[in-house]
Amino acid sequence: MNKRTKQLQRTMEKRNRYSKEQIWNLNIYLTDHIYCALKQFKNQRMYSYPAQFNSEKEWIEILDKIIWSMEEIKNDYPNDPLYNYKYCIPIDGKDIYSQEERDKMEKESDIYYKKIDEGLHLFAKFLQDLWI
Repeated sequence: MNKRTKQLQRTMEKRNRYSKEQIWNLNIYLTDHIYCALKQFKNQRMYSYPAQFNSEKEWIEILDKIIWSMEEIKNDYPNDPLYNYKYCIPIDGKDIYSQEERDKMEKESDIYYKKIDEGLHLFAKFLQDLWI
């Protein structure tokens, strides 16, 4: 590798550096940018939509699912039904939730994460269709 190539490589490495905070929570950093871009994309006038849809409305519904998933991830899963359970402090060493309530929250949490996964799968599936 010649001197000029090495210098160019060092310059590119410096230019492409991310902060430790960005790398530490890369999922949050990336979903924040994707979320903002998708919101703006959705609000633009669209000249087409993927061929498998019958209308722009169907495409918008898919975009809404993707955007919702990205928003949940970027905000660190605020609507997870188990969120309050995970962070509550037992009173007198006793859990304030019954076994039935815990089971119900776990089922709701599974549904919640499946909905997030659906949005992420749709994002991957339609990534190449994100153009106006």
